[in-house]
Amino acid sequence: MRGNLFKTILVLCLCTSLCGCGSKPDTEARNIQKISDAATQSVTAVSGMNGDSASKKLENRVPPSLHETVGKVVFDCNIKAPKDLSRVPRLKQISEIDMESYFGSAAEKLVQGFKEEGKALDQEMSEKADCYYFSDNSLISNDRTAFMTVFDDVQMTRYTKVGALQADADQYFPYVRQENTVNFLTEEGCKKLVEGLENSYGFHLNSFDLTYTPVSHLYLQKLEEARRDAGIPGETIGNWTESDDAWFVYGFQTVNDVPVMTELMHELDGGRFEYSYAVLQMVFTRKGPAFLYISPFYQITSETKFYDLTSFEKCRQTIADAYNRLLTDGKYKVTDIVFCYMIQKTKDNKGLEAIPVWNFMIDEQSEDTGGMMKKVGRSVNAETGKEVFSPRSM
Repeated sequence: MRGNLFKTILVLCLCTSLCGCGSKPDTEARNIQKISDAATQSVTAVSGMNGDSASKKLENRVPPSLHETVGKVVFDCNIKAPKDLSRVPRLKQISEIDMESYFGSAAEKLVQGFKEEGKALDQEMSEKADCYYFSDNSLISNDRTAFMTVFDDVQMTRYTKVGALQADADQYFPYVRQENTVNFLTEEGCKKLVEGLENSYGFHLNSFDLTYTPVSHLYLQKLEEARRDAGIPGETIGNWTESDDAWFVYGFQTVNDVPVMTELMHELDGGRFEYSYAVLQMVFTRKGPAFLYISPFYQITSETKFYDLTSFEKCRQTIADAYNRLLTDGKYKVTDIVFCYMIQKTKDNKGLEAIPVWNFMIDEQSEDTGGMMKKVGRSVNAETGKEVFSPRSM
């Protein structure tokens, strides 16, 4: 691969290889829809047993948002959580999807499609990059680390050079969706393009919670200016026009409508449900699809038993206490709280297990961050109320 996009993709692939594979699924080509449907049926069947009164009680205990200050910590955030936390099913039989088997037929169809479009295979670069690399720098890669297709290398290079796909992009320019609109495609139109990719290449994304985000050329221009003003090194792109408008689509696997935090997410940054950490990433421009990336996810089934969770207040207080114990002054703002399943290796290192956690996404600004605002993720075990400091911490 060439240019910054090659470096970005190589880092992604190397990072995802750290995930570990766990045991392989019994049926490698199992349709993910079966996993999602089974989990949905399980949680639906048990939710009705609790009644409306219990659900209402739990909703009062975990509000949809939180706006308060506890010492040094400002909670100004939305909270994403199941309505009935007393009926969160335990997970079992967790194994990592065999990416090469699951997406093998899709990769073959993509290669054939590229050739039909007149794209010549660059044999030398393909051997160096260990993927299908074409004369226009587009590529197709499918191995255990990721399933990835770059349809438009030129456009993706522009986005990567300005840092538009990085999780810290809004650190340099506040991301305001209402002011960041595009006029070449609606969200519904973007959903149809996603469905088109699924239908054309035979993979299924129904077990992912997808977010559709417009990215305008005006936003990209301001992002570049903000990064330059902040002293972030990089090439100046400039000349951002409507032809650069795009839709970024990202998604996280869900089970029982609860997001799944992968091993890699937690190892990298304490878990952050943001674009560059997403298992699924897509970019669409006026030309059509520009980028498709899917990192390893899981085959999971649900038990009929449920987690016995401690109070949300106890978990929230754990985060507040952690910052308030610091001797140095700083500003700490919790911007989002998400209830999720965290996947980690078992203590014997032979398999995978899930624990329920509250994930807090926090803006930190202190002496330790050099006065710059830094985004971090911190997770608290929802059963014990203790912070999870590493993938094996309980």
